[in-house]
Amino acid sequence: MTWIDDIQGLTVVLDENGAPVQRRSVISFAGAAVADDGTKTVVTIAGGVGSGIQGRLLRAPQYLTSGTSITHPAGTRLIKVRGVGGGSAGGGCDAAAHSIGAMGASGTYGEKTFTAASLTSTYTIGAAGVGVSGAAGGSSGSSTFTHNGLTVTLPGASGGQFVAGSAASKRAAGGASLGAASNADFSIQGQVGGEAFNTTAPLHSAQTGPGGSHPLGFGAPGRAAIGGLLVAIAGQGFGFGGGGRMSDTTTAAAGAGSNGGPGCWIVEEYS
Repeated sequence: MTWIDDIQGLTVVLDENGAPVQRRSVISFAGAAVADDGTKTVVTIAGGVGSGIQGRLLRAPQYLTSGTSITHPAGTRLIKVRGVGGGSAGGGCDAAAHSIGAMGASGTYGEKTFTAASLTSTYTIGAAGVGVSGAAGGSSGSSTFTHNGLTVTLPGASGGQFVAGSAASKRAAGGASLGAASNADFSIQGQVGGEAFNTTAPLHSAQTGPGGSHPLGFGAPGRAAIGGLLVAIAGQGFGFGGGGRMSDTTTAAAGAGSNGGPGCWIVEEYS
């Protein structure tokens, strides 16, 4: 007995009650030829699986981290995308003691299913925020995906703030999302970056919360120090918030926070 597979002209044999001879489900779809000789029913797939059955994943998911357009396979009926905007950078520190930089925020995450109207879509990848020495972290860019004139937009985020070194206790705000998704079926707005703070005598200390995270990326971890330099650590994945750099010593060195994560798109195409 022959069962449905990726070749032409296959048949599915049913018993006299219309059930598969083996315990499997038969999918009904347009374009199938049905013959009944009184003892069995035979369903013949004239054009092969790809031309008849709906809901089949046509190829492996496409991971888009660069470029501007994608060509979908013949027979594509549904296009499911999920992605994230760029993540912002953490704040840097200057060369004075007790300078602090807060954590970057994550980009906005979103999902969308399009009914295919053509075999071409265009997109942009949100740029990661870049760390700057002795200054606030750089903001990140939006990721967009356009099909048949409809654009899904996933915004980026503002960078973690910076406060110059001084003897006073201080705090710096983490980066923040630049907005909610537009035209998405489901979305999660970017997570705020952790703030940074330090305390003065008698116990000099500095601490930050984590960078912003989301389903496709993990923000830089939070850190703490007593009388030491906190060098910024990077996050993992895509669209994450970068790490802040802080100093609680009298021998501080100026430096940048770590970069955020770039945006991305994951595309699945179904018949």
